[in-house]
Amino acid sequence: MAYACLLCQLNRAQEASILLKSLIEQGYETVKVNMLMSIAFAMSGDALMADKYKAISNLEQLRAREKVLKAGSSYEFNFPKSSAIMQHIALKNAMKNSTKELD
Repeated sequence: MAYACLLCQLNRAQEASILLKSLIEQGYETVKVNMLMSIAFAMSGDALMADKYKAISNLEQLRAREKVLKAGSSYEFNFPKSSAIMQHIALKNAMKNSTKELD
């Protein structure tokens, strides 16, 4: 990865992107490598690919911080705590209302 950084600094972005692609395939520090890929493509003038790899890097960073679920999982089974609390409060209120109607 250090060599790829050096290649980017020497304006040899195409060579750096080849090295970085192999690092991505190996799964080596995906956040950093994708950000470097973004920089390499920006230096070579490909703005769309630069944006793509920047977005991938940002998504991987959010996944690492557990702000976004891992790929392949869904929100259906991961209710936030506030949702569980609100459901509990709604259930309590429903029970109070049903006992008042019986009286």
